Amino acid sequence: MSDNEEASSSRPASDSGGSVNPGPELDTAALLQAFTGGTADPMSLLMSQFGGAAAEDPKLGMLMQLLTQRSTDTVENVQNDEAQNVESGPKEPVVTRSECARRMRELSDTAKQIYAELEILRERNDALAAAVGACFLCFGTDSLCEECGGRGVPGSRMPEPAAYRLYVMPAMRRAQRPKRTYASTTPSNDRRGTTSTTTRNEHEEI
Repeated sequence: MSDNEEASSSRPASDSGGSVNPGPELDTAALLQAFTGGTADPMSLLMSQFGGAAAEDPKLGMLMQLLTQRSTDTVENVQNDEAQNVESGPKEPVVTRSECARRMRELSDTAKQIYAELEILRERNDALAAAVGACFLCFGTDSLCEECGGRGVPGSRMPEPAAYRLYVMPAMRRAQRPKRTYASTTPSNDRRGTTSTTTRNEHEEI
């Protein structure tokens, strides 16, 4: 056997009798970096590495087509889910500037009304305390009162004349009115059929 025949017999033969197709080479380092580091799209990287080989190998071309279609469907599904979440999410009520101004006016009016009523009650309390000669803060019910120390009960000080005439004297006149009497006629039990009159006294409520 010659040297040429030995050399030819040592080389692997291809299926078609022609040259051997070594297949596509995969850059695993670049692909791993794309998956872990996020520096590139892994699908785009695969397409760039297998693009030429997929054109020659029908099976590889079909595989690349399926991977591309699956990647596209995944992206569309994610986008649709995000859009639905945005549309179906809770919507905060929109308050216009005029509505805010209206609410502020209502709060302001309510606060003014409360302060006005409180001022009236304070003046009435002070006048009543002056009329009965009591402490205007606690009427002698608080031993820790800064004004009287619990000693400002009614009558503990000289009443103010004007307040006394306004609040106390009308109540005293009402309490000192004489008892009212009235007569009631009830049938008598005697044989003459006359009636007897009974006088009743009733205390008037103070």
